[in-house]
Amino acid sequence: SWADFDLLGVDGEYISFTSKFCYLGTIISSNLSDDADISRRIQQASKAFGSLSAGVFCNRKYLSAKIRRRLFMAIVINLLLWGCETWALTKAQHKRLESCFNKWIRAMTGTRWKEIRENRISNKLLREKLDNIDSFEEIYATRCFNWLEKLADMPATISDSRLPRMLLGAWCFGGKRVNGRPKQNTRRAYLNLVDKLKFDKLEIFLGNNKKGELRCIFDLIRHNPAEFQLRVDQGTCAFVKAWLNSD
Repeated sequence: SWADFDLLGVDGEYISFTSKFCYLGTIISSNLSDDADISRRIQQASKAFGSLSAGVFCNRKYLSAKIRRRLFMAIVINLLLWGCETWALTKAQHKRLESCFNKWIRAMTGTRWKEIRENRISNKLLREKLDNIDSFEEIYATRCFNWLEKLADMPATISDSRLPRMLLGAWCFGGKRVNGRPKQNTRRAYLNLVDKLKFDKLEIFLGNNKKGELRCIFDLIRHNPAEFQLRVDQGTCAFVKAWLNSD
């Protein structure tokens, strides 16, 4: 899974190699993992939160929860999730990001671990104190689905296909398949998000073809965006899910 060290230039010289580099604010690693990029995102978001913690995010005396929530979303969350639409997010990486998010929510609400354990305070109750801020899963899924809608508008023909649309279905052939479970990829990450929308596999627009499921989702976005947005709200928004289950 590592890049080739033996690449030769035009004059027979070796091409310089680096294990990772930054491109448009995203760290690209030679092993194609998102760990380095996610670590950098967490580091930058943590620095921003720490520098503005006392005066802004944790300033409960002079700033309302609504203002602090908006500033938190505009600064810290944008730094944390910059480029998340292209991540092939694993469960371990998701847990790292969510742990940071919950830690910041506890700090902004002034809640200590001892109080949480003794009173059995849930993360949902803490988010309600912060102007009902969405959970990390809702924020991340919303960003990805917004990008999915943009991908659906891109041409899909062989001659006119845009690079982001092409990369979503691209794969690297490395000869014989290695033993074990395949590594997470961006396409599978999006399919995992689509599974949260609870589509019935027998629905007509899916075409009864799991391999073409993502393509069918693109067709749904283009031809019936209102239906897709309704599914997104039902699958990711905690408020909507609670309202639907109230009956």
